[in-house]
Amino acid sequence: MNVQLVPFGAHLYPAYVYIKANLRDADRDECSYHGMTAGEIPDDVLWNSTPWCYLVYADDEPVFIFGAMSVIPGVYQFWGFGTDKTPRVLPALTKFCKEEFGPYLYLFGARRVQVHVPLKSQQSFHWLTDHIGMRVEMIMSDYCADGSPMAQLVFTRQDYQAYVFPKRPETPEGNAARD
Repeated sequence: MNVQLVPFGAHLYPAYVYIKANLRDADRDECSYHGMTAGEIPDDVLWNSTPWCYLVYADDEPVFIFGAMSVIPGVYQFWGFGTDKTPRVLPALTKFCKEEFGPYLYLFGARRVQVHVPLKSQQSFHWLTDHIGMRVEMIMSDYCADGSPMAQLVFTRQDYQAYVFPKRPETPEGNAARD
């Protein structure tokens, strides 16, 4: 299988429409927890996420779209959704998020990347925490449209530094000797 991650541009809008029209059940459910249908996903999420928006293709078929939208300077809201073929691209997507997407966000001034995930959305919750490394910052009760709780997951600059740049053990000569 050939997996490609492509920066989103206006010429790729039909691929976004295709993904929205063919959402997997888990993402359709997440939309309902946010009080909307798949067709009501606002298009401005794309334009407000530029340049941090990517399409994921599997064998030339659009499968997943994701991005990070600036909320206030230095704070980004992570989002994503896909088709039933999403599980096939998760290994490549995970690698890209950890090795390129996240590091670039932090190099360009992000101090915090957050996402709101309904606790009922176990697939998204586990991928974000177990594979991307986000941590639960808080549980917000009565947050979803149906009154169920939602988790706020976060990856801060400190999390990033600990995760990407783990501390090396002290040398007998001290840190100055190796820096």
